[in-house]
Order: sequence, then structure tokens, then C-alpha cells
Amino acid sequence: MDRAGMSGYRETPGNLGAYIMSRDHEDGRSTIVTVSYWESFDAIRAFAGDEIDRARFEPEEEQYLVDREWIVTHFTVGA
Repeated sequence: MDRAGMSGYRETPGNLGAYIMSRDHEDGRSTIVTVSYWESFDAIRAFAGDEIDRARFEPEEEQYLVDREWIVTHFTVGA
């Protein structure tokens, strides 16, 4: 997953960081959550295209995915 997905985040100008979190389940499957930080919505559009609320998947990820979330949730980070 790191090779397939993370390089796209890291290579996009305006990306401030990206992380993969995983949780293994007793049935042998895992839940994967990706969190990324961006300097602006325009930077997100440069990565994801105009539909920034629709998840983007790399072709290499297909072999790992049983199910997927198609909706992306954006938050504003504050201190």
C-alpha cells in the first residue's frame, strides 16, 4: 500500500504529509485508513481532480481491496 498510494500524495505540491493506519481483524482482513494533510483545497484538487469528495484509488491497489469507501471527508485542522 505504501508504494502504491503514498508516493502520489508525497509527490503532489501542497501535500503536508500522509499516513496509513491499519487495523487487523480476526477474519484475516484489515481496515486501512489514509489521512493526508494539505495546505489548501486547490492542492487537494491537484491530487484528486475536481471531485475532491470522491476517493481516488491507484490501479496497483486493486489487488488489496475487498471493499472501499468512495466518499472522502475533509476537515479543517486548528490549534
